Amino acid sequence: MEDILPTNPHVSAVFCANDQMALGALQTLAARHLTSKIKLVGFDGAVEATQAIIARQMYATVAQDPFGMAQIGIEEAVRAVKH
Repeated sequence: MEDILPTNPHVSAVFCANDQMALGALQTLAARHLTSKIKLVGFDGAVEATQAIIARQMYATVAQDPFGMAQIGIEEAVRAVKH
């Protein structure tokens, strides 16, 4: 984030591959007083990210349910084989 901001001053949103990256980016945004100007989205639904969202420092995080996704995938595969 420290390298991106100087070369891209008009950034309005950032998507990070995981919440740990987002929380690292958040440190830079907070130090530059940009948390209200740049929408920051993480991925994983980590507790710390959720807390940052509640504090209005992050815009969102994406939570997945790997068990549920696998279960639905198997159910759909079985249904496809039966038809």
